[in-house]
Amino acid sequence: MNDQSASIGLRIRQRRRTSKIKQADLAQQVGISASYLNLIEHDRRRIGGALLIKLAAALEVDPLLLSEGVHASIVNSLRELSYDILGSEISSEIEEFATRYPIWANVAVSQQQKIGILEGTISALNERLSQDPRLSSSIHDVLSIVTAIQSLSSILNETDDIEPEWQKRFLRNIGEESQRLTKTSETLIEYLEAKPETSGQLSSPYEEMDSYFAKHSYDFPTLEGLAPNERDNAISDQISGESLSQSAKWLIENALHQYAEDALALPRLDMKDLVQDLGADPLVIAKATGHDIPKVMRRLSHLPTSITQSPIGLIICDAAGSVLFQKPVEGFRVPRYSAACSLWPLFLALQTPMRCLSHVIAQTSSGAQNIATLSYAALAPYHGDQGELVAQSYMFMKPIDAEAQDGKVLHVGATCALCTAEQCQSRREPSLLNNNNP
Repeated sequence: MNDQSASIGLRIRQRRRTSKIKQADLAQQVGISASYLNLIEHDRRRIGGALLIKLAAALEVDPLLLSEGVHASIVNSLRELSYDILGSEISSEIEEFATRYPIWANVAVSQQQKIGILEGTISALNERLSQDPRLSSSIHDVLSIVTAIQSLSSILNETDDIEPEWQKRFLRNIGEESQRLTKTSETLIEYLEAKPETSGQLSSPYEEMDSYFAKHSYDFPTLEGLAPNERDNAISDQISGESLSQSAKWLIENALHQYAEDALALPRLDMKDLVQDLGADPLVIAKATGHDIPKVMRRLSHLPTSITQSPIGLIICDAAGSVLFQKPVEGFRVPRYSAACSLWPLFLALQTPMRCLSHVIAQTSSGAQNIATLSYAALAPYHGDQGELVAQSYMFMKPIDAEAQDGKVLHVGATCALCTAEQCQSRREPSLLNNNNP
């Protein structure tokens, strides 16, 4: 018996119990025996359309909600909402609530989505307030000017015998400082209201690189199949005309050289065939081609979804945990300024280099999209006197349907300031989202 028919019996039983109707009474209302209804509720008998309509009428519920259930996304969202609030899923009651109160279920999910948007706004503002050097400098200027005006005003207010000439000087200074304050405040407001993707307002080379790759959808067909001696000119042409800082150009050029090298080793048409035959699985493709896992992860992350068949993300960090490259996926937020959650498998892989770690994760503050991850820390020789090794960690990401996930989900945060897990032993600072913070 398939899952859909089995779920019909479950829904009928849950709705009957919620409505406090005895099995024998419901059977009598629809003209069947109590034993036959018992078999239906335990998925041992199929149910015809006419009988389903009678049962739905007796239970005062739409027949579609019994036959098809609530849309999977609503149920999944409610499950994650229950986890965020209670710290655990109450799966046995979620579908019953969504089936019995579909309007309120949609309201709860809608409110959770709005909360996710607000959390993202808070996160962006928190990062900018705490880490953005340009913003810190502007705020310092504002405070300095306000302090100067307060000092001058106090002198005028508290001193009775100031000579007229000095009064004029103080008033002139207050006027000049006030004009400075106005201009500085206007500049600060303009900066705060600027869109994050505006290149002129990006405050770090890595932000510029993120914006550049996102603008090009992480795909550069002109760099495919190039020999090493052809890459410099092609990359120069690729970034010509872009408004980038020198540091950002250096980062992007290095990343595009890596892209061209990977594309030559794993041609697009070959990757298309491999994905069709084997799926977008870095481990399987690495074994089939003989290439290392990080190279396959990078190559897959840069291919369009028309080839990979589903969105793919990738995060690369160094041994210090600094994010070097990111291709995000929906439902997983990577903070630009503040430190990321230390529970990410990306960082766990650094503890066991050259070993693949497989997890299904969901962020507590981003709508809790389930994401299948494969993490791997690679070691490379450092060209120094002692022959040291340096590590880079990769986290390959693919969003998955929660209905298809039957294993454990690792709940992580984006950053401590935007995480609601109060009992996390890895917490570095209080959350802005918990009401009981000091």
